[in-house]
Amino acid sequence: MYFLDILKRSDIVCVQEHWLFTFDKSKLIDFGVENGFKCYVKCCDEFESVSAKQKTRGWGGCRILWKDNLDPYIEKFSDGSERICVILIHLRKKNNLYYCSLYANYWG
Repeated sequence: MYFLDILKRSDIVCVQEHWLFTFDKSKLIDFGVENGFKCYVKCCDEFESVSAKQKTRGWGGCRILWKDNLDPYIEKFSDGSERICVILIHLRKKNNLYYCSLYANYWG
């Protein structure tokens, strides 16, 4: 419920540590669509498989959600990392805005 309240008051939202795997990606996308948002999602096993033992709990992952009406102005960037989602928002007069969602864990 808290996240829905945030979505209702936002045009763009970043999420880090959604803790889901690639096979769950459709759940995140469907949730966005049901609430009038498009999204860009990356999971911890995006580029490298995870063992069955590691799949007992997800970790990391990021996504960016934006309202449907902004979709014509959004360009997704593929940077080769499952820890970062980057979109470019094309604004008027050739001004652009990069928007990043970064999962930067600390292993201290």
